[in-house]
Amino acid sequence: MQPNAAPEKNPTNRINVLLLEDDEVDAKWVQRALKDSPTFRLTSVGTVAAALECLKSRDFDVILSDLHLPDGSGLDIFNALIKQSPQAPVVLLTGSILNEHHAMEAIHQGAQDYLIKGQVDQRALIQALNYAMERNKLMLMRDHFVHVVSHELKNPLNALQLSITMVKDGIIVDAKEKKEALQVALNSIGRLVRTTQTLLDLASMESRKYSFQQANFSLNALIEEMKQLFHREIEGKGLSLKTIVPDRDVEIFADRDQLARVFTNLIHNALKFTQKGQISIRADDQEDSIRCSVADTGTGIAPEDIPKLFRRFSRTGKTNTTQGTGLGLSICREILEAHQGRIWAESAPGAGACFIFTIPKAATPAAVPAASEGSTHARPA
Repeated sequence: MQPNAAPEKNPTNRINVLLLEDDEVDAKWVQRALKDSPTFRLTSVGTVAAALECLKSRDFDVILSDLHLPDGSGLDIFNALIKQSPQAPVVLLTGSILNEHHAMEAIHQGAQDYLIKGQVDQRALIQALNYAMERNKLMLMRDHFVHVVSHELKNPLNALQLSITMVKDGIIVDAKEKKEALQVALNSIGRLVRTTQTLLDLASMESRKYSFQQANFSLNALIEEMKQLFHREIEGKGLSLKTIVPDRDVEIFADRDQLARVFTNLIHNALKFTQKGQISIRADDQEDSIRCSVADTGTGIAPEDIPKLFRRFSRTGKTNTTQGTGLGLSICREILEAHQGRIWAESAPGAGACFIFTIPKAATPAAVPAASEGSTHARPA
């Protein structure tokens, strides 16, 4: 499955704002206030029902909502919004003492801020929206960190402690069983090391403190290396592996190890969700860039889950038997964006998935001196 074109990318990187306001005068004031700033793209609705429909069809960067609408009021509006779009920050608009009380209750339940109508100017409105998004980002990072500590670190630590305790206290005395227990401990240590390193690498990449080591290398040779690395595992699962590369050797200037990491993460991802059929790796030589993809014939991805795939800790569509930190696709995105590239996915439930990325042939990643924090290269996540 090879798509013909990449989805449209917003060239201005606008912030999508959803406004819930049934008062025409107030709605027009917000529209005028944001019109002068090219950063914002406003969608305005007058009912909760209309807002929920908008949130079903697209993601918004921030929601600005009145607390009194024809089909809802007070905390009911806020609760409906966060239920439909839990990751979007909400700034509330209030025009009375009663609504201000509800706004404070909503703040305690997760709203980012509230504004009093008639007491806020254009600058304060824009500032409130920007601050709400920043605070929300920090809150999500905190929640994600707690998730990792409670799951991805706690579980292997428990297995490590149990294995060592059973050997130390003589609960396991058989030599073979001791060896198996120690292997469990060793595997748990390996998982801890990989998870910790992945978190460090992702944090460094997001803060642009990661040192990429770019050089010229053969893309064809890299894909052949991936083929040799994975063919046993893929064929051992009863799948076939197909590679399609340009007839002539394609040379690219980038960080070879990190591009290999992208391929590795995407192939691992395909292996998790493909029970029969094939996995294919493809590269196409374009004028100034290369276009690569990893496609599978697996379970596919629901349309509503595709926008969430590259978020940190996202484990969309995974079953209880699927392990992973949910960081692999985020790492891919950070690596490719640092190389001025892009990555996206195309899929449908039951029809397999195809992850596509493009990267300039002469990409120059944003980098700092090798001595900077987070510059150590690690095994793929």
